[in-house]
Amino acid sequence: MMAADDHGTGSGTASSFARLQAGDPSGCDVDAWECARATSWLYPESGLSREDSIELRDAGFDLGAHVTTHCQNWSEGSLRLAFPRSLRSFRLAYPDLPPQAGSRLHCIAWSQMTSQPAIERDWGVRLDMNYYYWPGAWVSARPGFMTGSGLPLRFSDLAGGLVDVY
Repeated sequence: MMAADDHGTGSGTASSFARLQAGDPSGCDVDAWECARATSWLYPESGLSREDSIELRDAGFDLGAHVTTHCQNWSEGSLRLAFPRSLRSFRLAYPDLPPQAGSRLHCIAWSQMTSQPAIERDWGVRLDMNYYYWPGAWVSARPGFMTGSGLPLRFSDLAGGLVDVY
């Protein structure tokens, strides 16, 4: 899955997605996964216009709020405030986009093991993308996933029950 964070750039999302579209094979079918598509996590003050967001959505791209804790460690309570603040601001800026089903926190501060997936699920998020195969010094050119399975795995709570977020 390709995803990028647009931290309020003037044209980062639009130009990145335009490059992907320029590489589309002639007549490719988005629904058959023949065209390269990606997700962009945006701040509401991004340079992307409402009209451009509609065009990109219609072309098969995914856009969603880049929830932020301003790179601070968070508590369950503060994260429960951050999600509605970011998601509602995003919805005001881009009301024509569907509710997002994925999410990635800005800075990926991971303060607790179980709160974030539970809060994401409360907001309809089913895919947590707080995973980076980066920086190169950390992965040391080793291919693969941290889980070793190559498959998205569901989170669990402290009692071992499954949370319906991957």
